[in-house]
Amino acid sequence: MRIPSASALISPALEGLVLLLLTAGMHAAGMLAAGTTRTYANDHAPVAIVERLENGLSQISSKHLKLVTDLPVSSEIIDLCKMFDQAMIQWGKEFHVSRDQWIEGRADACLMVNRKRFMDLQYITPEVPTFREGYQLRDRLFMLEQPSAYYRRHLLLHEGTHWFLWRFLGGNGPPWFSEGMCEMLATHQWSEENSTLRMNWIPPDRESAPFWGRFKMIRTAMEAGTAPSLDRILQYSDTAHRTDEPYAWSWAAMIFFSRNTRYRDILYENFLPNLRSHIGSEHKLTQDFKDQLEKQWPSIQAEWIAYVNELDDGFSPAYSLPKIELEEQISITTAIKATIQSNRGWQSIGVRVTQGDRISFTATGRVVVRKESPQPWESEPQGISIQYYQGFPLGKLIGLVIPVDAPETDPNLTPRLKPFAIGKKLDWTAEKSGVLLLKINEASNQLFDNAGEYEVGSRQ
Repeated sequence: MRIPSASALISPALEGLVLLLLTAGMHAAGMLAAGTTRTYANDHAPVAIVERLENGLSQISSKHLKLVTDLPVSSEIIDLCKMFDQAMIQWGKEFHVSRDQWIEGRADACLMVNRKRFMDLQYITPEVPTFREGYQLRDRLFMLEQPSAYYRRHLLLHEGTHWFLWRFLGGNGPPWFSEGMCEMLATHQWSEENSTLRMNWIPPDRESAPFWGRFKMIRTAMEAGTAPSLDRILQYSDTAHRTDEPYAWSWAAMIFFSRNTRYRDILYENFLPNLRSHIGSEHKLTQDFKDQLEKQWPSIQAEWIAYVNELDDGFSPAYSLPKIELEEQISITTAIKATIQSNRGWQSIGVRVTQGDRISFTATGRVVVRKESPQPWESEPQGISIQYYQGFPLGKLIGLVIPVDAPETDPNLTPRLKPFAIGKKLDWTAEKSGVLLLKINEASNQLFDNAGEYEVGSRQ
């Protein structure tokens, strides 16, 4: 039975006390199972009610979620309901849905080891299609048990995001947007100590999100030469996400657009208000989005290539999302000077090279690459050999050419590119045509504590 919310009638300070009285009255009246227990956030406010159902399953209920499972009830299972209630607040903020709209929302979820048991008990009805891991159908969420507590929570947040979009915005949009948004918001950090949730998080390493594996899928595809282009991802069909890899690429595309201040508002303003009105014509939303960015699209494609070639564990959009304005790129006819910041990823110096161009680089300066160490590590453009990253000394000045309008490039694929070392001085011949980018050699998630810059000169 659902516990009615008192928030619309009383102050938040009294809501927990009223909820406690309601649950106590229900228990006394025999409306809850004899084995019912409650967990508390404090002495007054029940967070979750745990029941043993007559059919042998367990039911955990909170304000916004009723979860039925055949798993033994543990703190990790109860945490799912606590987490879901916190997610409601974050979904509301992300999608600009007011509290008054979502406060009464509640989903029914099944977390199962034995799918057949749930089918026999008619929790899974004939209208629910066969699903691999999870599925959302109206107010119902279905999830198979996962190999880690992290990924169990991730799956609930993923399907919960589908539910929130459907329930409060009227639809989910085209596949790349729908799955990308759900993956982005479901990737999370959960504190068991104080039961706090952080959604839309990027794991710093593999151990932080066991069995998530999105970075690994992306790197594997890049190494195999099968990474899809941005345009191909945006054209994903309704059946594309029957394997895991499209989820990784949809996530990558959503991070790319939503974490970029130049594109986020256009993305959200184009999609969110129009999900309900485009049921059955979701792909038109993607085309409208691209039409709004038509002039910037060639630059966006170049930025995507640079971005994907940098994606790895701990990627930091705040420091590593590239900015490339193709219309501002020029060929080197005179000497060009540029400043390369040590706390940024790939940086454009406004130069477009043609295959065969011969360019001389010179670089000066000193940067700090380990500011928080007991003794800061300082580097000049040649780098410091105490540590290597991607085959080059840490802090070394390196370069990359992003192909633009290259006839040999497959438009359906994102090419894997190989950086080249520059250091203090280099006479270099361009092997391919494209936009020239420079950076100091360091992993994306280590750029935050850097300081200083290199001054770079280049001439033919």
